[in-house]
Amino acid sequence: MSELKVEIRSASKEAFTGVASDVYLPTAMGEIGVLPGHCNIVGVVGEGECRVTTVGGVQKFKVKGGSFRVTDGKLLVLAEAIGA
Repeated sequence: MSELKVEIRSASKEAFTGVASDVYLPTAMGEIGVLPGHCNIVGVVGEGECRVTTVGGVQKFKVKGGSFRVTDGKLLVLAEAIGA
């Protein structure tokens, strides 16, 4: 399985740090899927559910606002708020 390094956090909470096979997150323009090998991109996080697929299954987080970036095989999500 190809892996994507992922970090999802807010100023007060670290929701996820690890590797995933895919991540789907809401953006200001709709949902985006990020897979290993994704091109470099920067965007605005919308409000909704972020889904992270790992070897152990799918983890889900509510996110609201913030930004994300994909660079060199790593996805960093800096959300304004993260819920369960």
